[in-house]
Amino acid sequence: MTPPENAAPPPLPSDAAARAAEKQERLARAYDADIAPLYGSRFAELARRAVAAFGPKAGPRVVEVGCATGELTLALAGLPGVASLTALDEAPAFVTRARARVDAERA
Repeated sequence: MTPPENAAPPPLPSDAAARAAEKQERLARAYDADIAPLYGSRFAELARRAVAAFGPKAGPRVVEVGCATGELTLALAGLPGVASLTALDEAPAFVTRARARVDAERA
């Protein structure tokens, strides 16, 4: 089936990537506005409990998988003995916000 002559061409990959990045940024802003305030005060306690229960055992390195916008990341970064923290998330906009949050706290 051929598209009508007046149909717009499919978006270029760069357009799709730009739209995906903007969608992730909107999700990150919404997370910070709506979700993080519900749990913010609990993240520091969660980090303390996790480290007390699980380590760090092999050294002062911590990997956080699914960091979102960095509330728990910030709490983990502030724990005694944590020298290296790697925070991962499938949404680059979330990782950017997590990095900015930790950097602002350390400044």
